[in-house]
Parts: sequence; structure tokens; C-alpha cells
Amino acid sequence: MAKMYAWSSFRLDVDEHGKAKKVVEPGEEVTAEKLKVSKEEFENLIEVGAVRDLEYPPVEPGQSPAEYFRAAAAERAEMTPKEMKALMAFRDSQGTQVEPAIVGAAAAVEASKDE
Repeated sequence: MAKMYAWSSFRLDVDEHGKAKKVVEPGEEVTAEKLKVSKEEFENLIEVGAVRDLEYPPVEPGQSPAEYFRAAAAERAEMTPKEMKALMAFRDSQGTQVEPAIVGAAAAVEASKDE
């Protein structure tokens, strides 16, 4: 399996007071073992987008991945091929794909790199 990354925070080893002894933050490489879930539960986390094979983008504090990808598409020259792949595959937390205009801009960026 490809490297997988957290796209959500995961609280691990929660005590009886609800305090987590360990928190896995977005961007950390994860496995079912690291998250202490079964393989089936891990697959469910992948299905809902909480875990992805795309690295978590380097967002600014308070910025969402969707905002990051929108900004990257707007600043075409700064978009890397890895970000392009993430943008094309990105779905928000409700499972909605990014706006077609952004995908179109991303495709234009990719085409310009071939020139």
C-alpha cells in the first residue's frame, strides 16, 4: 500500500477524563496500526477522506486544504505536479469535488508545463 497521510486529527489513548495522551495531526504518515484501528476501519477512514494517499498540503494557520488548492490554482506558477494531483483528486469533507473552474485552471497549469 502507498504511504497514507492523516487529513484529520486523531485522538489516541483517551483517558477516562476524555484527555488524549497522543494526537495524530493532519499531515502525519499513518497506518492502521498507528491509529490503532482494524484494517476495515482504516479502509473506512480512506473512503471518507480522513486518510489519503496524498500528502496534506502546507496550509497556513486557519486555512483549509480547499482554500490552499484554490490559491495554488490562482497562482499557477507555484503549483507543483504533486499539488496538481491533489487538486484534481480533492474532495471536501462532504465529498464534493472542487469547483470545475479550479480543475480547469489546474489542467491549464499542467498543459503549460509540457511547453
